[in-house]
Amino acid sequence: MLSDCDIICNIDLSEVIEAHAASGADITFVTKRMDAAAMHLAEQVSIIAADENGKVTDFTRAQPTEGMVNLYTNIMVVSREYLLTILAAASAHGYRSFFADVIVPSLGTANFRAYEYDGWYAYIGSLEGYFASSMDMLTQEAREGLFAVKNRPVLTKVRNSAPTKYKEGADVKNSFIADGCVIEGTVENSILFRGVKVGKGTVVKNSILMQDTYTGSDVTLNCVITDKDVTIRDGRHLSGHETMPFDVGQGGRV
Repeated sequence: MLSDCDIICNIDLSEVIEAHAASGADITFVTKRMDAAAMHLAEQVSIIAADENGKVTDFTRAQPTEGMVNLYTNIMVVSREYLLTILAAASAHGYRSFFADVIVPSLGTANFRAYEYDGWYAYIGSLEGYFASSMDMLTQEAREGLFAVKNRPVLTKVRNSAPTKYKEGADVKNSFIADGCVIEGTVENSILFRGVKVGKGTVVKNSILMQDTYTGSDVTLNCVITDKDVTIRDGRHLSGHETMPFDVGQGGRV
C-alpha cells in the first residue's frame, strides 16, 4: 500500500487490499469520482479511465475545471514482486517519472485496476485548497463522511487541557472548537485549534486559528489562517477572500 500525505479521507484500506488480491492486479489505483469545479486544484492531477470491469485504460495528467472526472487519489496497492521488477527496470533505464516512464507505457500489457472510493475526499495541493477543504469540513456531508464512519473513528493527539470556556457574550455558530480555548467574542463558520483565545468584542468568521493563537479585543478576522502561537493585538482587522485567504506564519505578531 502506497499513499501520499496530501490527501484526507476515511477509507477502509482492507477492502482495497482484498479487491486487489481478488482481481490479481499488478497495481490497484484508488479513484474518486468528483466534480472538477469543486476540487480546489492549483496544479495538475492524475485522471484515470477504466472499462466496465475496472481495468485501467488510460492515465493522464490534467488540471480539469469542469465536468465529472475519475480522480486518482494518490493511494495504490501494488504487488511486491511487480514493484521490485519495475523499480529495477526504472533504475536500469534511468527513468525519472514513475507514471510517465513506467505506468503509461505499461497500460497495454500490465494488469492495472481501479477501485472507486465513494466517501468524502480532499486533496491539499495549495494554501487555497487547504482553506477550502477545511471550510468543507464544516458541512454536514463532510462531517458524516469523515468523522462519523462506523468502526473508523478519527483519533487526535491527546493533550489533557481543560474544556473550552465560553464567557459572557460568547456567540459560536457552525464551528469546530478544540479543548483549552477561551471565547469571549463571536466565532462563526470557523475552526479553532487547542488553546485559542478569542477576546471580548472580537469577531472571527470563515477562519482557521491554529494552536495557541491569541486575539485581543475588538479584532475582526475573515478568511484568515493563523499558524501556531500567533498574536493578534487589540483592534486589528484582517481579511482575505475564500479564493485567497490571508495567512499569518508561526509565531507571527500583528
